[in-house]
Amino acid sequence: MRAAPVRVWRPVRARRVAIGLAAVVAFGGVALARALPGHGEPSFSAPDRVALALLGCAVAGVILLLARPRLAMYDDGLLVVNLLRRRRLHWAEVVAVQLGRDDSWASLDVSDGTALPVMALQVADGQRTAAAVRELRATLAAGTGPASGRGQR
Repeated sequence: MRAAPVRVWRPVRARRVAIGLAAVVAFGGVALARALPGHGEPSFSAPDRVALALLGCAVAGVILLLARPRLAMYDDGLLVVNLLRRRRLHWAEVVAVQLGRDDSWASLDVSDGTALPVMALQVADGQRTAAAVRELRATLAAGTGPASGRGQR
């Protein structure tokens, strides 16, 4: 079993908007399904209504993917969770943390030559993201993970 993370970051604004929008879409789909006429012209059968309610819930589920991103710092490395994928990195694999002027979110330069987007650290969150990037850069500059003597690079 993996130890608890030392620190976890999640986007604030995008998460609030995604959760709120998903609730509105799910509620709207169910409300519309209930409001559709069952008799007369036009009429909608029970399967039609159920399908509409399920479609609203499915769209809400897709919207909730926007609330999924997080970055967890462990003694031995990082766990980056984006919309559909997650990746564990040991501290030795992380070369740098980038947050460019025109970037929407931070990214990690990885030792294999790739850049890994970190959607948990979004520019829309302002100073919170800037502080997180500074903290990650300081951890990398120290050459160790959060716990002294562990996660040597």
